[in-house]
Amino acid sequence: AFTVEVYDKSSNKIYLSDNLNVATTLPELHFTTLVRSINGTYLYVDVTMNGKEVIRATLFGVVGESLLIPITNQQEVMIYEPIILKPKILVFPWHPKPRSYRHLIQVIGGSGNFTWSSCNESVALVTVKGVIATGDNRGFSIIQAWDVDNPIHYGKMRLCNYEKKKKKKK
Repeated sequence: AFTVEVYDKSSNKIYLSDNLNVATTLPELHFTTLVRSINGTYLYVDVTMNGKEVIRATLFGVVGESLLIPITNQQEVMIYEPIILKPKILVFPWHPKPRSYRHLIQVIGGSGNFTWSSCNESVALVTVKGVIATGDNRGFSIIQAWDVDNPIHYGKMRLCNYEKKKKKKK
C-alpha cells in the first residue's frame, strides 16, 4: 500500500480531503493497482517484480479548481519479495536443559539484513544469525525477522516446546 502525504513549507503534515486531485504514477512493470482512493492519495497494490523504482505524485488542486503550477514530487523505492521464514512451525520435545535443541531458520525474501526477535525468550531464543535455541520453559514463541532496510517489512514463524505425553499402559 502507498499513501501520498503533503507537507507545508514548515514541514507540518497537511491532512488531505477527498476533494483533492492527486495523480500518483506507479511503474506498471513492478505494480498492479488493486484499489485507489477517490482523491488518488492512497493506493493498495500488488507487487509484480522486485527492483528499484520511482513513484511520482502530482497535486493538481481541488475538484473544480486547479493550481496554476501543479506540485510534483517523487520517491525512489526498493522493492523486495515478502519475507517468509521456513519452517512456519517448529516443534521440539521439551527438555529440562536449556538450549537442548537448535535450528537455523531459512529466510526467503527481504533485503537479506534482518533483526531477529522472540516474543517469549524463556521458551525460545534467537541469535543475530537466525539460529533458534530452546529455552528453560515449555510453551510457544513467535519468532520474527524484521528487515533492517524497512522495519515494517517482516516475517514470522512459531516455535513450540512441549513435554511429550506419556502413553497410558493398558
